[in-house]
Amino acid sequence: ASNGQAEKTAFEVAIDPNRNAFDWDRFNNNTGWSALNFIPGGARTFADDAYTVFWLPLASQLPGEPFTLILASQTFKYIHSGLTTVFQYVPSERRLGFSTNYLTDFPRLGAYSILGVTQDKGNSFKGERLMEAGIYKMSFIIEDPSLEVGVRLRNRQVMGQPGTDHQTVALTTLLLPINNYGLCSYSLKTSFEEVPAFLTSKVKYGRHNGLGDGACRLKALPLEPDIGFRAFSGIVTAKGEVPDNIFYNPQDLKEARVRIDSPQLPTASRINTAGADLLIPANLPLPDGIFALKREARYRAFYDYGRSTPKETMAEAVYRDAGIGLFIPFGGDLVGKGSVALLNFSALVVLYKDVDGVRSNKPGFLFDFDFFGKL
Repeated sequence: ASNGQAEKTAFEVAIDPNRNAFDWDRFNNNTGWSALNFIPGGARTFADDAYTVFWLPLASQLPGEPFTLILASQTFKYIHSGLTTVFQYVPSERRLGFSTNYLTDFPRLGAYSILGVTQDKGNSFKGERLMEAGIYKMSFIIEDPSLEVGVRLRNRQVMGQPGTDHQTVALTTLLLPINNYGLCSYSLKTSFEEVPAFLTSKVKYGRHNGLGDGACRLKALPLEPDIGFRAFSGIVTAKGEVPDNIFYNPQDLKEARVRIDSPQLPTASRINTAGADLLIPANLPLPDGIFALKREARYRAFYDYGRSTPKETMAEAVYRDAGIGLFIPFGGDLVGKGSVALLNFSALVVLYKDVDGVRSNKPGFLFDFDFFGKL
């Protein structure tokens, strides 16, 4: 053809006035090659006929961790699949770690899969290599709320220690409301992970945890603030040797999330935490060219409480922290989806912390871009 596209026989023709067939796979509905768009670069938003590559040099100061430099990228095939790669360098330790995850969405099946590799990244995976594959089915059994059920396989090993190589199988669930209930939302997530009994590895354990969070908009109050709440509970049961990274890190943002800037807290075999955030709309004079979603920017105040059983002492430890901060999402508007955040910048000032009775009012500063879990 004169426009450079080849003539082909149609594989399937769907007459669908509701456009459901089109929405199964909106990406590149023509026979030409797909282009590459870059943000920052020439792209302004997601394209449905080209791959979108979002990349940024970043930095972070996470709870219990040293200052870290980051190079992060995400490659999207519209919204149905994406490759996320993060390189992380800790200058004070001269340590380079990375993670890469590929997500593929299967809209017709109501499912998605994730393949990932992580090595020497952050305190939670320091000195460790992890490979995983998972398949997750959405809207399982019930319609509203949506119940997602997944199966995940992992291979973990402490680098340089072949005897720590082992495999795990995990059953995961995620409960989400399809429709908003008034002005509130919530999610409930569980994970039951075990080293299968038939494996001959010396490493044997069970790792079970649950995470619940939610938020409500308080329209009766001035400025209509949001109140967020979060609770986490986890336990590790040792049935053989257990590498240190398997135990719970109280400061891990994806799990316990105790937002104490320092020191690094000891890992725990059992932990329970709860936290609350108050978010107030922030009318910030941000320039248009930085892709900030201005209407979603928020001032924050937070409080965390946790109790754990450190594996070294087996005596219960108590943690508390509180402070203020700022939240700014970055992204763009997507046809049919509204505003989509690519990453979220969070900055917190820790004004109070209590580590097992040792209190401090010395301010601490934390910030990240939510590649590691919400700060």
